[in-house]
Amino acid sequence: MQPQQPIHTAPAGAGWRWITDAFRLFRADAGAWIAAMIVVFVVTIVVSSLPLLGSLLINLFAPVLFGGIALGAQAQDRGERFKLEYLWAGMQSPHLQPLLLLGVAYVVMGAIIVVVAMVLVFGSAVSVSALSGDHADVAAASGVLLGALVVLLMSALMGMATWFAPTLVVLSSMDPVAALQTSFAACLRNVIPLLVYGIALLALLILAMIPLGLGLLVLAPVMLLSVFTAYKDIFVPASAAPRRPVIS
Repeated sequence: MQPQQPIHTAPAGAGWRWITDAFRLFRADAGAWIAAMIVVFVVTIVVSSLPLLGSLLINLFAPVLFGGIALGAQAQDRGERFKLEYLWAGMQSPHLQPLLLLGVAYVVMGAIIVVVAMVLVFGSAVSVSALSGDHADVAAASGVLLGALVVLLMSALMGMATWFAPTLVVLSSMDPVAALQTSFAACLRNVIPLLVYGIALLALLILAMIPLGLGLLVLAPVMLLSVFTAYKDIFVPASAAPRRPVIS
């Protein structure tokens, strides 16, 4: 049985600190991170254009990409330089197999959410067909609202289970199941800082979209790096954390 990963409960203000710490890492190698995001955007567009397989491949290999980025963030946090090679570092042994298994879990969970949504829509349509007039309108609206709330809740639970999972696989050597469970537990114990984090990111996203979306070239890597800074804050004891590189 795999030993349990200690989980620290961060204060509310940590949500903003994860973002600012991530920005410091980004600023140290901004050119490399922007180049990496351009590569990711182009590859994502090309793969997503593939009929039927596009969405499947993106979900399957997303943890591989996130795991490689976590390795790059850790290396940079130790004073090294971030390089584009880290985008495919997750494809190397021993990381590839558990990250792909994690990708399978992504696909399965996403499929379950889609099936539940379809069942709710179909069930709502059947119920509405048996009614008429105002009753049908109310039933239709209630069905859509209930379906949206259920899908939103399931998506949030999936997000909690997957947010730290690739990072836990590559940096804490966890198996996929343990990583999903630990990620969920960590998010559950840090709901308040995560809410602060989410609100701050939403505000930054609005600002990033103003200059023709070019701000995403900065915000996207900061978001990815913030997963590592949050991981370090929640899972890595302060005494064990490496010294941050000096950034002028």
